Amino acid sequence: MTVKKLENIIAAICIVLTVSNFAIASDNGLPIVIITVDVESKKIDGVELPMPEQVNAICMNNISCGLGKMTELLKEKGYPAVFFLNVYEYKKYGEEPVMEIAKWFDGAGHDVQLHIHPQWAYDKDRNLTHQYTLDEQIKIIRDGKDLLEKWLDKPVLAHRAGAYGADENTLKALIENDILYDSSLFIASENSKVTALDLKKNVLSMYGPLYEFPVTVYRKHEEPPFLKGLLKPVSRVRKYDANWFADEAETEKAVREAIDMKLDFIILFLHSFSFIKHYTPDGDKIADIGAIHRFEHLLNIIKREELRVITFQDIKPGNLELSRYLNRQDSIPDISAQINAVQYSRKRMGITAANYKVFLTVFSLIAIFGLIATIKFIKRKNKNA
Repeated sequence: MTVKKLENIIAAICIVLTVSNFAIASDNGLPIVIITVDVESKKIDGVELPMPEQVNAICMNNISCGLGKMTELLKEKGYPAVFFLNVYEYKKYGEEPVMEIAKWFDGAGHDVQLHIHPQWAYDKDRNLTHQYTLDEQIKIIRDGKDLLEKWLDKPVLAHRAGAYGADENTLKALIENDILYDSSLFIASENSKVTALDLKKNVLSMYGPLYEFPVTVYRKHEEPPFLKGLLKPVSRVRKYDANWFADEAETEKAVREAIDMKLDFIILFLHSFSFIKHYTPDGDKIADIGAIHRFEHLLNIIKREELRVITFQDIKPGNLELSRYLNRQDSIPDISAQINAVQYSRKRMGITAANYKVFLTVFSLIAIFGLIATIKFIKRKNKNA
């Protein structure tokens, strides 16, 4: 036997071992993690925080709070992420700045895929993709795909609709553009019209040749500890998001439940501005320290539990076969949490940070009218006495 033949045999054995090891690693009963980040401009406290300013954002007290911090934490653990980039913002900021962001992600080993907020380039009065016709959606997706492929010279494989605003036409338009991975389904959002389709809500499913990766969720049940069993818990659907976890303990519980339930995939969610809590017209930024710590904790859990982190670029025949993850039971992890009586009452009544002023005004008016009525009643009673 020649040396050349021996080298070929050794190479073949190495390939077989590599594939076998991968198959074992991906079928060990542990969830596969896809870390996703929606990259877009955002209005915080009524002030716009432009996408380009988020890259190297520094918050007050010299705290790094932008995409640079996010990618730094990912690099420390050696994990890639999927950055869904709203390429249509080039209409406002120019092609060069948005292209440079895409190339920066790509150069750091991350996966850059398509994110659509159509109002930036098409109709400012139609913010959601499902507000456009099928033909319009086909064009919008084609335009974004062509732009991203021109910048990176790589095929666009995946998509997420801005504000989850996809419908059945969106899936058809993606298929028409040969984009066969979508992650727009989020059962807690009314914007996500694909939830009405015959698709699984928390596990992988298919629409024709397209694979739908839902934003992974869990149910959180909250009640005061001293009233446990006496009152119905406040139950809400939550996503696996550094900004949605209440604390590190909840982060731990949610991931542990996903592992125990043997979910195939955990689609983690962040925004490009997830580490920025407040932003003023003067440009001052306040970091969301809690979100930063929760994201760090998430990465630590992934490392500790030896969960595999992939991107959409890793999904290919011979590398990761998606067909094996179809036809799973649709399941949602449940966790419990303790809250005080005031928090319970507020959540039971649906009072949030967004609407508390309305509730406060209404309750104040009721109290004032009640007080006036009581005074009049007492006066009338004294007059008749």
